[in-house]
Amino acid sequence: MKDLGLRSLLLIGGSSYAITLPKEWVRERRVTPGTKARLLEGPYGELIVLLGGEERGTRARIELRDREGAWEIVAAYLDGYDEVEVVKARMTKEDSDVLRSTLSKLLGMEVLEEGFGRVLARCLIDYSSANPMELLSRMRGIILGMLSDLRRASLEGDEEALSLVAERDDDVDRLYFALVRQVRKAIRSPEIMGKLGLEPIELLDMRIAAMILELIADSLTELTQCESLSAFADILGEAQYLLSSAFKSFELRDFREALEVRKAVERSLSEVAGRLSGKPLVPLINLLVRIGDLCDLVGPRFQL
Repeated sequence: MKDLGLRSLLLIGGSSYAITLPKEWVRERRVTPGTKARLLEGPYGELIVLLGGEERGTRARIELRDREGAWEIVAAYLDGYDEVEVVKARMTKEDSDVLRSTLSKLLGMEVLEEGFGRVLARCLIDYSSANPMELLSRMRGIILGMLSDLRRASLEGDEEALSLVAERDDDVDRLYFALVRQVRKAIRSPEIMGKLGLEPIELLDMRIAAMILELIADSLTELTQCESLSAFADILGEAQYLLSSAFKSFELRDFREALEVRKAVERSLSEVAGRLSGKPLVPLINLLVRIGDLCDLVGPRFQL
């Protein structure tokens, strides 16, 4: 953020206040008399001036050379680009399959145009239809379902159900990517942040919480491949309750509840350690540790 110096308030007409704008700033943005500006109040009382006009969409152009191009598409999506244009002199069926597989992992991305050597995709979601907290809640819902089904499938030895649990990790990833995108767009745009009613520190916490939930989903996917998981079915049931409680404490910013969940996590970790008999079940330990990490995002509220 650039400091443009101090300005004195001017009293106009005995009741209205005005402030002059720096000439250099006005010239760079080609501001003229009659230009409309939107005023926003920041989280700490600061006044933010946004020039009017329609929001300009952004497009990333990616030259598809190899599979690294798929990661460039994901990067452009996470960086908030509205459109992604993928080009290649001669696009093969394999290229097309990779491209479509990549786009299927990105929530809201749809192909608008497709021709020989060119594909144009656009993200059809915006901040109003993808509130970060709502995306977090959807991630939590999927993960709690994964935990419940993992416990049942381990007790019944249902290999097909275990496979379905692992597949749902892709749904969590899609929501995670969408949340990262929305958080980045909001941090860059005070207007979007204001309409969401969120502060920068809240967006940061949500970004970290989403990463923790995504890692929990990864741990559950790893657990589907673990033998003797049925012996820890009770721990999985406890983890389901702890995750639900930890998320609730995060959502409500309930510090005392977060502390209680953190203590319960420590007890569960001690119990798991005592039952492993020299055979570490790392994904289960990681699962519990990350639930504790979610609690660590909730701090006490101090009066100013």
